[in-house]
Amino acid sequence: VGLRAHAQAYMYAESGGSRTEPRAKLFDLEQRVRHDLHGWLSTHLRSGAAGRRDAAFLGLDPSHPFEVHGARFAHRAGPDGNIEPQLLVSLLQQVPVPIDPADPAGGTMAFEGGCTIVADLWHRRIRYCIRKHVGSVDRLRRQQAFAARTAAATARLYFAGHPDDAGEPFAALHRGV
Repeated sequence: VGLRAHAQAYMYAESGGSRTEPRAKLFDLEQRVRHDLHGWLSTHLRSGAAGRRDAAFLGLDPSHPFEVHGARFAHRAGPDGNIEPQLLVSLLQQVPVPIDPADPAGGTMAFEGGCTIVADLWHRRIRYCIRKHVGSVDRLRRQQAFAARTAAATARLYFAGHPDDAGEPFAALHRGV
Protein backbone atom coordinates (compact mmCIF):
# COMPACT_ATOMS: atom_id res chain seq x y z
CA VAL A 1 0.00 0.00 0.00
CA GLY A 2 2.95 2.34 0.56
CA LEU A 3 1.49 3.92 3.71
CA ARG A 4 4.92 4.96 4.93
CA ALA A 5 5.51 7.05 1.79
CA HIS A 6 1.99 8.48 2.00
CA ALA A 7 2.48 9.31 5.69
CA GLN A 8 5.79 11.09 5.04
CA ALA A 9 4.32 13.08 2.16
CA TYR A 10 1.23 13.93 4.20
CA MET A 11 3.27 15.08 7.20
CA TYR A 12 5.50 17.18 4.92
CA ALA A 13 2.51 18.90 3.29
CA GLU A 14 0.77 19.34 6.65
CA SER A 15 3.83 20.97 8.19
CA GLY A 16 3.86 23.59 5.46
CA GLY A 17 6.67 22.05 3.44
CA SER A 18 5.16 23.83 0.48
CA ARG A 19 3.14 26.82 1.65
CA THR A 20 1.66 27.44 -1.79
CA GLU A 21 -0.97 24.66 -1.87
CA PRO A 22 -0.85 22.62 1.36
CA ARG A 23 -4.63 22.02 1.46
CA ALA A 24 -4.73 20.76 -2.11
CA LYS A 25 -1.78 18.47 -1.46
CA LEU A 26 -3.37 17.11 1.70
CA PHE A 27 -6.62 16.49 -0.16
CA ASP A 28 -4.83 14.66 -2.99
CA LEU A 29 -2.78 12.59 -0.55
CA GLU A 30 -5.84 11.62 1.45
CA GLN A 31 -7.63 10.55 -1.73
CA ARG A 32 -4.63 8.40 -2.75
CA VAL A 33 -4.46 6.80 0.69
CA ARG A 34 -8.20 6.08 0.61
CA HIS A 35 -7.90 4.59 -2.87
CA ASP A 36 -4.88 2.45 -1.97
CA LEU A 37 -6.47 1.24 1.27
CA HIS A 38 -9.71 0.37 -0.51
CA GLY A 39 -7.86 -1.63 -3.16
CA TRP A 40 -5.83 -3.55 -0.61
CA LEU A 41 -8.77 -4.17 1.75
CA SER A 42 -11.10 -5.24 -1.08
CA THR A 43 -8.67 -7.97 -2.06
CA HIS A 44 -7.71 -8.95 1.48
CA LEU A 45 -11.24 -9.22 2.92
CA ARG A 46 -12.18 -11.72 0.20
CA SER A 47 -8.98 -13.77 0.47
CA GLY A 48 -9.80 -16.75 2.61
CA ALA A 49 -10.10 -17.30 6.35
CA ALA A 50 -7.78 -14.45 7.40
CA GLY A 51 -9.72 -11.98 5.25
CA ARG A 52 -13.10 -13.15 6.60
CA ARG A 53 -11.77 -12.93 10.17
CA ASP A 54 -10.53 -9.37 9.56
CA ALA A 55 -13.85 -8.42 7.92
CA ALA A 56 -15.70 -9.64 11.00
CA PHE A 57 -13.30 -7.68 13.25
CA LEU A 58 -13.96 -4.53 11.20
CA GLY A 59 -17.74 -5.05 11.22
CA LEU A 60 -17.98 -5.59 7.46
CA ASP A 61 -19.62 -8.18 5.23
CA PRO A 62 -17.03 -9.08 2.55
CA SER A 63 -19.78 -9.96 0.05
CA HIS A 64 -20.97 -6.33 -0.10
CA PRO A 65 -19.11 -3.23 -1.29
CA PHE A 66 -17.72 -0.78 1.25
CA GLU A 67 -16.21 2.70 1.20
CA VAL A 68 -13.06 4.04 2.80
CA HIS A 69 -14.92 7.10 3.99
CA GLY A 70 -11.90 8.80 5.52
CA ALA A 71 -8.19 8.27 5.96
CA ARG A 72 -5.90 10.84 7.46
CA PHE A 73 -2.65 10.98 9.33
CA ALA A 74 -2.25 12.64 12.71
CA HIS A 75 0.37 13.29 15.37
CA ARG A 76 -0.51 12.46 18.95
CA ALA A 77 1.53 13.20 22.05
CA GLY A 78 2.17 9.95 23.88
CA PRO A 79 2.28 9.53 27.66
CA ASP A 80 6.07 9.92 27.57
CA GLY A 81 5.78 13.20 25.63
CA ASN A 82 7.02 11.72 22.35
CA ILE A 83 5.04 12.32 19.18
CA GLU A 84 3.27 9.22 17.87
CA PRO A 85 2.18 9.17 14.21
CA GLN A 86 -1.28 7.69 13.69
CA LEU A 87 -3.55 6.77 10.81
CA LEU A 88 -7.28 7.37 11.32
CA VAL A 89 -9.49 5.36 8.97
CA SER A 90 -13.28 5.24 8.64
CA LEU A 91 -14.89 2.37 6.73
CA LEU A 92 -18.57 2.47 5.80
CA GLN A 93 -20.79 -0.21 4.36
CA GLN A 94 -24.46 -0.02 3.37
CA VAL A 95 -26.46 -3.19 2.90
CA PRO A 96 -30.00 -3.03 1.47
CA VAL A 97 -32.46 -4.85 3.73
CA PRO A 98 -36.28 -5.00 3.83
CA ILE A 99 -37.92 -2.55 6.23
CA ASP A 100 -40.38 -5.26 7.25
CA PRO A 101 -38.70 -8.69 7.47
CA ALA A 102 -42.15 -10.30 7.09
CA ASP A 103 -42.66 -8.46 3.77
CA PRO A 104 -39.46 -8.81 1.70
CA ALA A 105 -41.29 -7.40 -1.35
CA GLY A 106 -42.06 -4.17 0.57
CA GLY A 107 -39.74 -1.21 0.87
CA THR A 108 -36.05 -1.48 1.62
CA MET A 109 -33.69 0.56 3.73
CA ALA A 110 -29.92 0.98 3.83
CA PHE A 111 -28.50 -0.74 6.91
CA GLU A 112 -25.14 0.85 7.68
CA GLY A 113 -22.15 -0.62 9.41
CA GLY A 114 -18.44 -0.16 9.53
CA CYS A 115 -15.76 1.14 11.82
CA THR A 116 -13.29 3.82 12.76
CA ILE A 117 -9.73 2.61 13.22
CA VAL A 118 -6.91 4.37 15.03
CA ALA A 119 -3.65 2.77 13.91
CA ASP A 120 -0.28 3.35 15.56
CA LEU A 121 2.14 3.82 12.66
CA TRP A 122 5.23 3.67 14.86
CA HIS A 123 4.45 0.19 16.23
CA ARG A 124 2.36 -0.88 13.21
CA ARG A 125 -0.71 -2.00 15.16
CA ILE A 126 -4.34 -1.05 15.66
CA ARG A 127 -4.82 0.89 18.90
CA TYR A 128 -8.61 1.19 18.69
CA CYS A 129 -11.40 -0.10 16.50
CA ILE A 130 -14.85 1.31 17.11
CA ARG A 131 -17.37 -0.66 15.07
CA LYS A 132 -21.01 -1.07 14.24
CA HIS A 133 -21.21 -4.55 12.77
CA VAL A 134 -23.30 -4.82 9.61
CA GLY A 135 -24.16 -8.38 10.71
CA SER A 136 -25.68 -7.35 14.07
CA VAL A 137 -29.16 -8.88 14.17
CA ASP A 138 -30.28 -6.87 17.24
CA ARG A 139 -29.20 -3.53 15.76
CA LEU A 140 -30.86 -4.44 12.45
CA ARG A 141 -34.17 -5.22 14.21
CA ARG A 142 -34.07 -1.90 16.10
CA GLN A 143 -33.40 0.04 12.91
CA GLN A 144 -36.09 -1.83 10.98
CA ALA A 145 -38.60 -1.02 13.73
CA PHE A 146 -37.55 2.64 13.63
CA ALA A 147 -37.81 2.75 9.82
CA ALA A 148 -41.29 1.18 9.94
CA ARG A 149 -42.48 3.73 12.52
CA THR A 150 -40.96 6.60 10.53
CA ALA A 151 -42.54 5.39 7.27
CA ALA A 152 -45.95 5.13 8.93
CA ALA A 153 -45.65 8.61 10.46
CA THR A 154 -44.59 10.09 7.10
CA ALA A 155 -47.50 8.38 5.34
CA ARG A 156 -49.93 9.88 7.86
CA LEU A 157 -48.35 13.31 7.37
CA TYR A 158 -48.70 13.24 3.59
CA PHE A 159 -51.78 11.13 2.99
CA ALA A 160 -54.19 11.81 5.84
CA GLY A 161 -57.73 13.13 5.35
CA HIS A 162 -59.20 16.46 4.30
CA PRO A 163 -57.62 19.80 5.37
CA ASP A 164 -60.54 20.33 7.76
CA ASP A 165 -59.07 17.51 9.84
CA ALA A 166 -57.37 18.68 13.03
CA GLY A 167 -53.98 17.36 11.93
CA GLU A 168 -53.87 19.44 8.72
CA PRO A 169 -51.46 17.13 6.89
CA PHE A 170 -48.78 18.52 4.63
CA ALA A 171 -50.16 16.90 1.47
CA ALA A 172 -53.53 18.57 1.99
CA LEU A 173 -51.85 21.99 1.93
CA HIS A 174 -50.52 21.29 -1.58
CA ARG A 175 -53.45 19.68 -3.36
CA GLY A 176 -55.34 22.93 -4.02
CA VAL A 177 -58.37 22.24 -1.86
